[in-house]
Amino acid sequence: MRKFYFLMLACAMFAMTASAQVMNLQKNSLPEGVKHFLETPVGKKFNADQIMSVWNNQPVQGAHKAVQTETVFTETFDNLTAGSQDAPDNLDLGAQPQEFVDGLADNPGWTMFLTYQAGGCVYLGFDEVGDDGPGYLMTPDMDLLGVYRFHAKVKNVNPDAQGVGLQYFVLDNDPLNPHMLGASTLPMTSEWTEVVLEIGYGVPTTAIMFYSWKGKILVDDVMIEKVTYSLDTPENINCEMSDINKLHITWDAVENAQSYKVMITNNATGDATEFIADTNSLDAEFEFAPAEGILVNVVAVNAEGESYPGTKYFPTLGPTSLEAPVALDATDVTENGFTAHWQPVSMAYDYKLFVNHTHTVAQEGEELVYFDDDFSSIPFDSDDSRSTVMTQDGQLVLLDDYLAYPGWGSYLISVQTGLIGISNVYESFGFPGVLIGPKADYSFGGGKVNITGTGMSFLDDCIVTVGWAKDNPNAYGSKFVFDGETKEIEMAPGNPQAFSVELEGGTAGSRIMFKMTDAVSGGDMACFVGELKISTSLSVGDHVSRDLPATKASFDAASAEVNCAFSDGDVCKYYVTANYGDVVSPESNVIVVQRQTEGVEAITECEDATATYYTVDGRMVNAANTPSGVYVVRKGGKTVKVMK
Repeated sequence: MRKFYFLMLACAMFAMTASAQVMNLQKNSLPEGVKHFLETPVGKKFNADQIMSVWNNQPVQGAHKAVQTETVFTETFDNLTAGSQDAPDNLDLGAQPQEFVDGLADNPGWTMFLTYQAGGCVYLGFDEVGDDGPGYLMTPDMDLLGVYRFHAKVKNVNPDAQGVGLQYFVLDNDPLNPHMLGASTLPMTSEWTEVVLEIGYGVPTTAIMFYSWKGKILVDDVMIEKVTYSLDTPENINCEMSDINKLHITWDAVENAQSYKVMITNNATGDATEFIADTNSLDAEFEFAPAEGILVNVVAVNAEGESYPGTKYFPTLGPTSLEAPVALDATDVTENGFTAHWQPVSMAYDYKLFVNHTHTVAQEGEELVYFDDDFSSIPFDSDDSRSTVMTQDGQLVLLDDYLAYPGWGSYLISVQTGLIGISNVYESFGFPGVLIGPKADYSFGGGKVNITGTGMSFLDDCIVTVGWAKDNPNAYGSKFVFDGETKEIEMAPGNPQAFSVELEGGTAGSRIMFKMTDAVSGGDMACFVGELKISTSLSVGDHVSRDLPATKASFDAASAEVNCAFSDGDVCKYYVTANYGDVVSPESNVIVVQRQTEGVEAITECEDATATYYTVDGRMVNAANTPSGVYVVRKGGKTVKVMK
């Protein structure tokens, strides 16, 4: 299993070289076709945001019922006779004068790059030496106002790229304002296959560019036809979330339409469902998560035929704010914990329950766990763009959405199912690979903590130093430096290796930092795989207040079990937040849970100098100068509840 995680990481994470210190890591989340397009001469005119805005907004391709078609452009490539399909000519047409290319093609104005004659068709190659990427072919500029279908025959002849699709980019080549109109992928096989692209967003200077991001494909018989439909295209599509997994969709009514076909697609998962609506409105149940965009296609239908689909992409749906939940009293309070309750909140996708546990130790050597996570609850794999978490403003990024324990942070980290990996690719800019914990009371156990886990590096051997950290607000970049004892953890590529270190010198208010201190030039990644645990041993009489791992509950839940050793006299406090993606509600009210077994007395006078008094959140107080309320008292080895 761990080898699988490493392969995931090796395939999809950072290509960390010396020049990678200034690379845009977010580019790794782009489709491969888009990444390679950006490296081409045409692609360098655009940025990733411009492309993705249209990549996600493409109509569902299919055989819509057209009333009439008219061929407006054909290209046979019959004059490109040099070479053959098995052995293309070695003259790059893209490097020749435009007049030479125009003399071979049926139509002047083709743009070619790493393109070669192949016995009556064209071969799109690949730069095997440099970084110019794949060859491409782009049509002449054409007036494609209206709806048009683009046809071509393609064949994938790259033995190392079977299953790779044909990327297309529809461009407006207006010399004064060039921009992207559409982009996506069409299926392609190792046999001659006809691909069909239907576009209804053309302009007077439209050009269609296509290629495979791994190169080495054959192209023949390009044809473009004008398409006429019996019905107008539905316009002004709007989509709102009416409740969790429920959508309300509207559009302008189309004259003479008898019904509408509405295709809803989850762009993240590819799941799609078609609905039939009798009017220009639809209420539909459709499953999607907060970070998953929704593509809506609407086709008007009558007895004569269909319309071209109206299309709109909704990258984000959901509330912009949420009400705070109301936390309710706990039930089922036992020595093993209790059940927390709250009132559900409209539009909440999930809930988080935060619990603080105050406890007086009765048995020597009891374990106090500060952190214990196997990262199995992280929902992302390496192909998910959300697996890369990076600072945008130089401030520490909290990892509360990914780790079981709140308050931990980093500057650049990969979070995947079963592992987290800190990267020092930005070290030269003052942001080393770090994982920094929240302030906590590390004075227990004589200030000693045991740190265990399994880890590995990505590229080469590296050292991760762990120790106590302090704030250094005047430092360049990272605002944390070591302060006190440190220990070194060695990591190497390959299978994860177990480690165990003991750190001394902890105090109340200390925080722990893991930092990459020796790594390959240009950056590496140190990964904690499957386990990271920080703990200490307690003594009888220690009074401990600690945060338990946060519990996540689904949108249809109104309670959650809290499992902890809940001894006589212990006190827990909990609150709840409602969440929808990045939208987090205010915190709920706080519920105090106390466990008192039979035989524990209630004391109404609290001036006994032989007793020690605490608030329910664990703060020691002067009994004679406290307001009325509920307090926890330890006297003669016995814990009682005080009503003052």
